Amino acid sequence: MATLYNQYRPKTFGDVVGQEFTTRALSNQTENGTVSHAYLFHGPRGTGKTTTARILANAVCCGEGSEPCLDCDICWDFANDEYVDLIELDAASRGGVDYARAITEFVQHLPVMGQYKIIIIDEAHMLSKSAANALLKTIEEPPEGVIFCLCTTEVHNIIPTIRSRCQEYKLRLLNTHDLLGLLRSILTKEEKHLEDEVLNLLIRKAEGSPRDAISQMETALSLDIQDYTEISRILYGMDPLGIDTLLSAINTGDSRKWADYVKNYGVNLDIVAEAIQDFHSQLLGLKNTLFDYEELAFILRQLNNAYAQAKKEDTLAIVSSIILLAVKHITDNVEVLEPDF
Repeated sequence: MATLYNQYRPKTFGDVVGQEFTTRALSNQTENGTVSHAYLFHGPRGTGKTTTARILANAVCCGEGSEPCLDCDICWDFANDEYVDLIELDAASRGGVDYARAITEFVQHLPVMGQYKIIIIDEAHMLSKSAANALLKTIEEPPEGVIFCLCTTEVHNIIPTIRSRCQEYKLRLLNTHDLLGLLRSILTKEEKHLEDEVLNLLIRKAEGSPRDAISQMETALSLDIQDYTEISRILYGMDPLGIDTLLSAINTGDSRKWADYVKNYGVNLDIVAEAIQDFHSQLLGLKNTLFDYEELAFILRQLNNAYAQAKKEDTLAIVSSIILLAVKHITDNVEVLEPDF
């Protein structure tokens, strides 16, 4: 049985939520016959990069306009992963030069079914240097009817000579409004119900990723849990009161309160660090856990001040560890807000 995410994975550009600039551009290109030979989709994990690439591939091979018709033999083959003129490669496990050479050989032959051959390379930044170099000439001057779609979470690691030959589209984390609408829509189709308070908690945990939000919701539905406190315990290992205690301690630099909470509840340190990031975002009224530079610096100063106080008390070493983990978690995982031109 398919997971909810796979069951409701977008099949057309119109199904994609929150990426209007990208989907409008690709839809227009498909309808007008101005499709490029190479695309680079990048952005945080779980935002639909590979899904968008597959929709583009389906649309151009279907040839019925701006969207896949979903009724023809080609669309049926796409839906069942049987389209012979499509290669989808995960460079994280198949990024060596031998796979690049196989792709180069694949594109030398005419399409079997439609007008195009499509190569989708996921985690494209994981291509080895020799593999990237082997593909460079083919991406630069591909045979007629060949389209490359590169997908990556680390666009800065794509070699410039390949990146300069691609049309770039950045897929962004979704805001709370879009994610809430998406989850409500799925619940309606599934004839299920969760309170908005619970959905908002799931959305915060997903950090703007529709894939993660749907997966978290499926977990809640499978456990048949409606209670906000119980969901919070499952996701974060603590209830809202515990989270408020942690926030109060970090905001006031009260390391003894931290120690008392950890002693009483035995909270996993990684979970504490994750909760700090998520609920500091909520406290500061931020969207999608995206920090601008001043807000990020403010949080780090608070954490460092709390660490300095805890360091003076030898009996509170565990608190120091928690705070250090929190700082590391934030600096390693938050996406600093970029200007949106």
